[in-house]
Amino acid sequence: KYEQLLLSNNSGTKKVNVQNNNKKVSIEAPLVVPVPEEKYSQVEIRIDTLLSMLTIDTLSDHGRQLLDGINTFKEGLYDKSIRSFKEVLASKPGGTVAMHCLYNTGICYFKLGLYKEAENQFQQVIGRFSGQPVAAQSLFLKAMCYLNRDEPVVAEKLLRKFIQEYRHHSWSGKAFEMLGDSYL
Repeated sequence: KYEQLLLSNNSGTKKVNVQNNNKKVSIEAPLVVPVPEEKYSQVEIRIDTLLSMLTIDTLSDHGRQLLDGINTFKEGLYDKSIRSFKEVLASKPGGTVAMHCLYNTGICYFKLGLYKEAENQFQQVIGRFSGQPVAAQSLFLKAMCYLNRDEPVVAEKLLRKFIQEYRHHSWSGKAFEMLGDSYL
């Protein structure tokens, strides 16, 4: 059985006392300072709750369904959230309510690992609501879907498009990181 005791000093070395049975041995070794792990910026993927709620009356049936979808998302019940968002989308297929429902449904599919379905939802947001802020996020998330499906060539094209069109977006740094990952 070995026991170690580290004693630090200011000379850039460390003294290690090792005990094996009844023998004590003292060893001096260079001090090794661990290199901190590189921390990449993280993109928090979440549904659009505030804007969703501002676009619909929460006292109506649609509003309650949308609120239910948001609450079940927070609980991690993504399947239930998808059903709630799709019910609202079926009854309100146009306008900003539809935009938020499509985006939120895409996020739920993404969280479930159903990247093809998520990509479809994000494409609908991009196609129908290209001038809205969620279109930029949808383009980025669509690229993430392709990366997760191991299709780096398409992901690279989408990330380059995101960087070109939305250079000042808060996710552009992460897009550059992911662009590098698409080459691996």
